[in-house]
Amino acid sequence: MASLTYELTLAGLAVGGAAALTGIGLIVTHRATGVLNLAHGAVAMVCAYALRQLVVVWGWPLGPAALVTLLLLAPGLGLLLDRAVFRPLAR
Repeated sequence: MASLTYELTLAGLAVGGAAALTGIGLIVTHRATGVLNLAHGAVAMVCAYALRQLVVVWGWPLGPAALVTLLLLAPGLGLLLDRAVFRPLAR
C-alpha cells in the first residue's frame, strides 16, 4: 500500500508540475506579446511527436534527441510562430 501511495504522489507531482509549467507559459506568452496563445499545448505536442520520431522511428539515443528537440526545434517553432502569427496579431 505504501508503494502505491508513493507512486501516486510522484505521478501527481509530475502532472501538477506539467500543469503549472503550462500555466506559466501561457502567462509569459500573454504578457510578452499581448496575445493569448491557446496553442501552447499544441506546440508541446509537436515537440513530443518530434522527440518520439527521433527516438522510436529513427533510433536516436534519448539524450541527444531531447537536446535537439528542446534546444533547436522548440525555440525555432516559437520564433516562427512569433514572427508569422503573434506580431501581426499584436498590431
